[in-house]
Amino acid sequence: MTLSTLEGWVPFYQTIADGLLQYRYDRKPLVNAIVEIAHKRPELPFAILDRFPDGSEGPLQDICPFTAMGLFNRHLKDANREGIATELAQFLGLEAPVPNLSKDNDGIPLLMNRNSWFFEYATKRRADHIETLWQVFSHAIAFADGESDPSGFISSYDAAQGQPRVAFSITIGFYWARPRRYAPLDKQSRTYIAKRLGIEPLQEAPSGSEYVKLCDLLATRFEDNAFP
Repeated sequence: MTLSTLEGWVPFYQTIADGLLQYRYDRKPLVNAIVEIAHKRPELPFAILDRFPDGSEGPLQDICPFTAMGLFNRHLKDANREGIATELAQFLGLEAPVPNLSKDNDGIPLLMNRNSWFFEYATKRRADHIETLWQVFSHAIAFADGESDPSGFISSYDAAQGQPRVAFSITIGFYWARPRRYAPLDKQSRTYIAKRLGIEPLQEAPSGSEYVKLCDLLATRFEDNAFP
């Protein structure tokens, strides 16, 4: 991936991440807005349909920031991704222009349409699962933006890794939020990283400290023009 490729979408994605963070402690307005967007977009209703312990189904009543960003980072038509991103940006009151995803989406890892949540249905979900994801999201942004001590990020990362549907996927979310600091570890990226670094492909998600070291190593290697 070239730096020029990153330039097109980085400001928008980072601003979306910042905008979502303001709803960490009051998520109801965010959830309501996403449900409203889903009602306008025929490709979204299934993506927000939860299953509850009483056997009923209905729109999500809570959401994590990774899943929120995942709404426009699924395998959809480019125009649909741009439309969802536009709706979400308008709700968040963002001024950053929505990128032309049909042109600038090279290198942005996407989620499978039927596996785009970072948490389980409410029937199986732990009470603190979504809050744990907000915590690591917050720490990830703080660390990327200059917090010198990585301990908060590492501990919250490790806590999140103890939950279903996290594993490698959460690194994709870090990359969306701060692509200059974090590496996505989707299958394609893991294969590329292993090939370029001459290491065995990761079979399991790394620990928090291992992930930080890997991102630091990649940052150093990307300064070498011969690496990409």
